[in-house]
Amino acid sequence: CGGVRCARQMDAIARAARMTTMVGCVHEPALLIAAGLGFALSSANVRYGDLDGSFDLVDDPTVPGFQFEEGWLIARDVPGLGCTVEL
Repeated sequence: CGGVRCARQMDAIARAARMTTMVGCVHEPALLIAAGLGFALSSANVRYGDLDGSFDLVDDPTVPGFQFEEGWLIARDVPGLGCTVEL
């Protein structure tokens, strides 16, 4: 969509039209999933999320800033996206 700024704009337009939004992905590294999760958690208008794109990747250098528990992504209480990259 063009990043978090663009996502916020689309979310505001949907909210003005009394529509909810969804955050999704295709095949993304965990770093981008963490950004999507952060955005989803920052907007009361986001009702649905499909943020499992990093599960299919082999050799993702990102150490996720979230945990996966019983079908839910749980953000950790850490600064920023909470991710580290191991190259």
